[in-house]
Amino acid sequence: MTVAEVPRRAGTPLGAVICALLVIVTGVVGVGLSARFAWVRLHPRESQVYGVYVANYQDAKETMALNRDHTFRQDVESELLPQPIHNSGTWSWSQKYGATIELRECMIVADVSGYLRPDFWTNRQLCFYPVEREVAFIFGPLTLFSNEDYPLTKVK
Repeated sequence: MTVAEVPRRAGTPLGAVICALLVIVTGVVGVGLSARFAWVRLHPRESQVYGVYVANYQDAKETMALNRDHTFRQDVESELLPQPIHNSGTWSWSQKYGATIELRECMIVADVSGYLRPDFWTNRQLCFYPVEREVAFIFGPLTLFSNEDYPLTKVK
């Protein structure tokens, strides 16, 4: 019997349907895993950065409000402090090296391990925060990355 003589069946064979479904499921799971472990970061516009951001450190919470008039307010709360610490200053927007917020007279609250720096309220300086939006299947919140493990995340 030659190939031309093999009888053909009508319709799609069950094996082809199963194979197509496996390809689709593998693609969706693969995209989901890659989105989970390798986030895509998008740079926002200045008009999107106004608002309130929060970082939860090992032993403190920092709240940063970026106002439309380019002023900011920084609040730090911790059980280690007798009372909350407040700070304010001005900020500017730059896209020279990607979306970046530059804060004048800001406090660098935590160290790289996420613990309060002992001199954070007295050591005020110019701070640079790259601004990014993490995306997987849907848009995530804006983040200010002063510390990769403890970013300031926009809450409103």
